[in-house]
Amino acid sequence: TYQIIKVFQVMDLIVKKTRELSETEMHQICLLFKNVFNKEKSIEGFKQQFLNTCKGYSYHAFYMVDNEIVGINSIIPYEYNFFEVTKIFCLSVDTMVKKEYRSLPKFTKMTKSVYKLAKDDEVSLVFGFPNSVSYKIFKKMLRWRDIGTLDFYILPIRIGKLKKSFKVLNFMSLILSNLLNTFVSKIQQKIIIKYNIEKIANSNFEKQRYNNSHIIENCIDYKYIYKITNEGNAKVAYILDVLPFNKYFLEKSVQSIFSNHKDCLDGIIYIGNLSFNPINLLKVPKKYIPKIVNISGIILDEKDKDLDKIFNISNWHINLSNHDVI
Repeated sequence: TYQIIKVFQVMDLIVKKTRELSETEMHQICLLFKNVFNKEKSIEGFKQQFLNTCKGYSYHAFYMVDNEIVGINSIIPYEYNFFEVTKIFCLSVDTMVKKEYRSLPKFTKMTKSVYKLAKDDEVSLVFGFPNSVSYKIFKKMLRWRDIGTLDFYILPIRIGKLKKSFKVLNFMSLILSNLLNTFVSKIQQKIIIKYNIEKIANSNFEKQRYNNSHIIENCIDYKYIYKITNEGNAKVAYILDVLPFNKYFLEKSVQSIFSNHKDCLDGIIYIGNLSFNPINLLKVPKKYIPKIVNISGIILDEKDKDLDKIFNISNWHINLSNHDVI
């Protein structure tokens, strides 16, 4: 009976920019986040995520039942260099609907509504990193297209902590990690890789993307951002980004993290698309990748035929900094 009553309740679809949301609505969105993902999100964290953007706001479409938000789709605008032209791309994040209100037609209507709001505000693309379940829905219902997948690169300091069956190789992996980091060149390579599509990583981007859990190391010629986190029984450092980006600076970043944390870390991981092989990172074979990181999206500005170049991962410089996780 309870479920039937829920189905026939009126669901109001509302579309807003972040600065148009009330404090009550922000609070309800944070409560919904807890309900769906079983994770806490504070209003302060919500404001950092959705207000500190290149536009000064993000875009939201949500359903309300009896003055309660029961489902929402949000997209965050970022500036991207696209073949030497600045475009606004939106990252799709925090799509969530309370279990008893889940319906594919309503989900599609909600999502298309937020896309229209963004399109009217000169957004060119919505993209994201859908999980294995939402990936199929986004492709079928919303006509998202594949951009590509990201590769995993790792320095296995104590490989047995990362994969139990390799426990006997712990000592060897520590020796290998030390050895690989001795091969990093001491001669700076100044060639910076030029990508056709990459985010504009200015101070505004950093303010929106990173928080106190991230470590930003400013070196003389470059900087790198990483985060140490627990993955089961293992402690891992994820490198989110290196700026400016080239093989030398990535290798030096790995070397520095290893030198500073090798006694407590079990591995250092970089997830992205690389056109080179770092000396001190090993590319993980696909059969050992813990999960496939798909990138896909939908063009909002259909008149711009050049945007089709988006759907070729080799045009992108993309890594965990482009994502909203970690």
